[in-house]
Amino acid sequence: IEVDEMARFVRHVRSKVPANDTVPGRVVLLVELFLYVGGNILFNVIFFQGLRCTVHGVLLHFLAHVRILDYCLAVTHFSSVT
Repeated sequence: IEVDEMARFVRHVRSKVPANDTVPGRVVLLVELFLYVGGNILFNVIFFQGLRCTVHGVLLHFLAHVRILDYCLAVTHFSSVT
């Protein structure tokens, strides 16, 4: 029986990623905040654009009623004077 042996040149084997305790806390919080805020930007843009269009439509509808009301008052006022 032949056994092949290799020389062991590996020394102080450890992970390259630091443990959770050695990661700076502020950096992690800033990255989490950036991802939380940045992840919702597209949603916020679409939401506020839709909200802006809705408010614009409601204001146009309201101003149309005011214009009609103002027109009726002006016609009634002129007709009652004559």
